[in-house]
Amino acid sequence: MILFLIIVSRLGYKVRQSRIDNVRNLIEDYLTTEVFNLSENHNFKESLDGFLKTIPFHKNWCKNIFIKQLIDFKYSVKGSFSDRLLNIYVMVNLHKYSLKLIKSRKWYKKSIGFYHFQAMGFNDGQRYIKPYLNHKHKKLRSNAYIAFLYLSTGPLDFLVDYKQPILEASEHKIVHILYERKPAMPTNIDQWLDSENPSIVKLGIKFMVFYNYPAASRRIIDLLNSPNETVRFEAILAVKELYLSEAEGELVKKLKSENSKKNALVILEALRVIGSEYSLIFLYDFITSDKIDGDLKLAAVGCLNQINADYLNNSFRNDEDVELIRQHIKSPYLLNS
Repeated sequence: MILFLIIVSRLGYKVRQSRIDNVRNLIEDYLTTEVFNLSENHNFKESLDGFLKTIPFHKNWCKNIFIKQLIDFKYSVKGSFSDRLLNIYVMVNLHKYSLKLIKSRKWYKKSIGFYHFQAMGFNDGQRYIKPYLNHKHKKLRSNAYIAFLYLSTGPLDFLVDYKQPILEASEHKIVHILYERKPAMPTNIDQWLDSENPSIVKLGIKFMVFYNYPAASRRIIDLLNSPNETVRFEAILAVKELYLSEAEGELVKKLKSENSKKNALVILEALRVIGSEYSLIFLYDFITSDKIDGDLKLAAVGCLNQINADYLNNSFRNDEDVELIRQHIKSPYLLNS
């Protein structure tokens, strides 16, 4: 009996999956033809209405497939073709289906609705997302935040007043939005560095790097001493990316007291870019210290080699460890042999 039920269940699954695959292929074929049809005599609305009668569009699983296909196409086309996909999304009322998900009690369904609006570029959906920007559910709030930012068409000045922490994964998504959407630089970007919300401070630094905005260089250098470890990390990266050579002394000083290995490594990366003769003696002392581990020593030797290779060669003639690292810098495969 159990074996019979298993066989029936398996056959039922195959039938359902075959139907789903068939619908997916029909939608893909239709969109491939319809989106790129530029004929002046083509009745777009009539074609769309006719196609919907050939698939079980009243079923939610079919709507989900349709939206996924629209999103996949939207990521691969630009301009008027992208606009046509958005028109299809609205004309068949899939935006209402997405809104229905947002009104669901389950946070992950709400997040799916946010993503639909974001991926389709449905700007009118912002007003439905905004109420969730301060939601108590961390992931839901973060997903709403990303979708809201993506759909924003004006300057993002309003973010300076945002009080909620932003997940690290969301910070990366925001940077992606910057490169994809290229919104105007906030007019109050300097104020972001004074925010009491570390997430906004870090975003402010990221924005300044993206827009190559060195006007707040002194404030960025001051943030090298922030009590927040992740803010210090962003400030160090900004020093490197914006080539703030005036921060060399502060970086050297900070490396002596930095208790985060990740931050110490990125300080050495920054010094490789902006370091000068000023850093040589300190790096010598740092390399010969018993307190640093192999990763830091490797990074420090590489940094010193970048600033002044002759100084490195002459100062560590009898140090076998440093010589091995120096050879490794020339040939990365040496230490693995």
